[in-house]
Amino acid sequence: MTRLSWLLAIALACSSAQAQQPAPKPSGAKARKSKKPTPQPAAPAPAESPAPAAAIPIEPLVPPPPPSAPAEVKRIEAYADVPAPAPTEATAEAPSQKPASGRPRLFVGPRVGAVVPFYFLKPGYEAGGEVEFRLPFAGGRLRAALFAGVLQATGKGERLVPRRGLDPAFIENLLAFPVELGARYEAWSSGSHALHLSAAYAAYLSRGEFRTLGATTASGGMGHAAVAGAGYRMRLGPGEAGLAARATLGRVPLGPLGDVGTESLSSVAFTVSYAFGFAPEE
Repeated sequence: MTRLSWLLAIALACSSAQAQQPAPKPSGAKARKSKKPTPQPAAPAPAESPAPAAAIPIEPLVPPPPPSAPAEVKRIEAYADVPAPAPTEATAEAPSQKPASGRPRLFVGPRVGAVVPFYFLKPGYEAGGEVEFRLPFAGGRLRAALFAGVLQATGKGERLVPRRGLDPAFIENLLAFPVELGARYEAWSSGSHALHLSAAYAAYLSRGEFRTLGATTASGGMGHAAVAGAGYRMRLGPGEAGLAARATLGRVPLGPLGDVGTESLSSVAFTVSYAFGFAPEE
C-alpha cells in the first residue's frame, strides 16, 4: 500500500509539471505575422539646472564711414591715373594761351574839349591822343599820362597897336601843339565809377598870325605851362569814359610881335575822353 501511494504521487507531480510549461512559439509565416512587442516609453530625463548667463562684451564706439563720393568725382579719380597723351608737333609748337584777367594796365584813346582863354583870345578847342600807364604804386591808383595834340584859338576886336595906333578890326589866330607829361591819381572809386586828380607839365610849340591895319604878319616860339585838374571816370565797354576840367598857367613868346599879340596861355579847358584798356594784370 505504501509503495502504490508513492507511485501515484510521482505520476501526479509529473502531470502538473507538464501543464505549467509554456506553449512552443509558432514557426514560419505564422511567426512573421506575430505582433512586435510594444516599446515601453522612456523615462523622462531629469531636468537640468539653468546655466548662469554669460557676460555681454562691450564693443568700442566706431565713427560711421564717410559718405561715398559722387559719381562724377569717382569718374574723375578713375581717369587720374591714365597717362596723358604724348604731345604732337601741332600741340608742342602751339604757344600756351592763358585767359586774361585783372584790371588793364595800359590805356590809349582820344581826348577833345573846349578851351577858354583868360585874355583877348576867344574860346577855342583842343584835340589829341592820350596814353596812360597804371603804375605799381598806391594800390594801382596812380597812372603816368602823356598827351599830344593841337590847340586853336582866335581873337577879334579892337586893339591898340604900338607905333600904328588903334585898330578896331584886329585879328589874332593862335595855333599851338601842346605836349603834356603828368600823372593822374584816383582819389575815390566805387564799383565802375572813380574821381581823380591830375597834374602835368606842358610844352607848347606855337605859331601866331596877326592881321592889323590891312597887313598880315606871323611869329612863333616855344612856350611852357603848368596844368592841374580833376575829373570823373566810368568803366564803359572795353575801356573808360571820362570828363575833366583843367586849368593852365603859362605863356608863349611871340618874338617881335609880343607887344601886339597875346603871349598868355592861361586858360580853362573842359574835356571829354575815352581810353581803351590793354595789357590786363595777371
